[in-house]
Amino acid sequence: LFGALPASFGALSKLRKLFLAGNRLSGPLPPSVFASGVLQWLFISHNLFSGPMPCPTHDEPLLAKVDLSANLFSGELPACLFSDAPNLQELHVSYLALDSPIPKEMAQATELTDFYADHSGLHGEIPEELACLTNLEDFVVSRNRLS
Repeated sequence: LFGALPASFGALSKLRKLFLAGNRLSGPLPPSVFASGVLQWLFISHNLFSGPMPCPTHDEPLLAKVDLSANLFSGELPACLFSDAPNLQELHVSYLALDSPIPKEMAQATELTDFYADHSGLHGEIPEELACLTNLEDFVVSRNRLS
């Protein structure tokens, strides 16, 4: 697959799992991709998506696993990925062109078990608030500018 992902994916009100990894999809990721309200897994790694990472358009209570790695996303790691997805368990944001600290709102994702953000352009201090993530098993942030 190649080209832009149609914003109409948000109209798929029963979409629970979206796997589009390893294609040549490009352009911005439409925020409407989060609009189903029942989305559980979003795997779009290894594409050419660019621009800022979108935020869910509203709370995504079922969103558990997200892999945005190996795309051309830039800008900040949005706090809304944590605050609007209270049941997020896995977030993969490795190999991106971010310029961002780790948002302290990550501590709101109390179900988070896996956070992979190696080679992603993170910088600054690791927030002390993350100490409350008692379910966290894998925290991979190598090859960044963290202190």
